[in-house]
Amino acid sequence: MPFDGDVILKFYETPPGRYIIQGVVHSAVSAIVIRTIIKTWDISSPRLLQKFHIIPVILPPLGIILYYLLDPSRSSPERISEALLNIERILAIQYKGVSGGMIILITLFLSTMIFIIQESIPVIKNIF
Repeated sequence: MPFDGDVILKFYETPPGRYIIQGVVHSAVSAIVIRTIIKTWDISSPRLLQKFHIIPVILPPLGIILYYLLDPSRSSPERISEALLNIERILAIQYKGVSGGMIILITLFLSTMIFIIQESIPVIKNIF
């Protein structure tokens, strides 16, 4: 039987498939945050490390189930289209004649310029 990728894609469009995707993504993000916390706080206690490492495994999947139980309309198309982080709504926001897209562009430009200047100062010091 040949591999049919459409069957897998159709599975991820179902509520259990969306649950799996959300659980994996939330677990990955929380694992990155936990790893950063462990390095920042220099945690070396094995017992505490074990507690921190179990958080990304248990909490995101359970949190998604609890959220679905509290708000069953979460995966409805209406709810998704009215999401808070709907990019079309963010880009359409106008404040004193400036659009949200322009604000995002200016923020990216400024952060890029700050990064370039910050990284070029040591190079310029070494040249002179």
